[in-house]
Amino acid sequence: MSSSPDSVSSSVTRSGTREQYIRVRIKPLDIPPIKDGLVIGVRAAIGADAMQRTLQLVSNEKFELIAFKEDEIVSHALVRLAILKKVSKAKMMDFILARLKPLMTEGEILMLDIDVEMVVEDKL
Repeated sequence: MSSSPDSVSSSVTRSGTREQYIRVRIKPLDIPPIKDGLVIGVRAAIGADAMQRTLQLVSNEKFELIAFKEDEIVSHALVRLAILKKVSKAKMMDFILARLKPLMTEGEILMLDIDVEMVVEDKL
C-alpha cells in the first residue's frame, strides 16, 4: 500500500517506537451515481450505449439517449425521462449545446444535476 503525506503520516518517537495516523474521507456512494443526466464527449472513455446499459442495471429510473449527430465535442446525452416531461428534448439539446458544450472537452463526461421549477396556475 502506498502512502501519501495527505492520507497517512508516520513518525518515530524518542523511545524508537513508531506511530502511524491515517485520515480517510468517507461519503456515501449514490446508486446510480447519476442523478438527472450525463453529457458524453465524442472521445469519452465509455460510450453512450455502454453507459445506458449500465444505468438500466443499477437504476429503476428511465433515461433517454439523445444523440448529437456530427458534433465535434458532444456525442450523446442521457437525461432522466422525468426531466424531459418538463423540458422538451429540443430545448434540452439547445441548452446543452449553448451552455455546456463550451465548458467541456471531447474526452469528458459531465454529470447533470438539473433543477426545473415550474409554476402552474388555474382560476378556481
